[in-house]
Amino acid sequence: MRSSKSTRPRSQTKVHTDEADIMLLIQLLADMKMKLALEDYAGKTRGQLLPLVAIFHDSLRKNEEFCATLREAMHPEDWEEMLRTADAASGGGVACAVDLLAGVDGN
Repeated sequence: MRSSKSTRPRSQTKVHTDEADIMLLIQLLADMKMKLALEDYAGKTRGQLLPLVAIFHDSLRKNEEFCATLREAMHPEDWEEMLRTADAASGGGVACAVDLLAGVDGN
């Protein structure tokens, strides 16, 4: 996620490597036809994780290929709720072009 507030080079590098790691893991899940199991995560509840996923999704919304991969790696109900979370946070804008193509915007 590109929202690190630190200007320290080491911190910024860590943010970029963490982002790349997350994207790789999501790609692997999609390639293996597996889904993110947000409800099984021991550290946070599904309700706590979805806004974090929405922030990550929003930070990469211009990367249509990754948005499609993330959607593929999420359960449909998690994807829909994540978009509503992102929608509320952004004031109602569609989070990425893939959402429009898939008709997620309700049209």
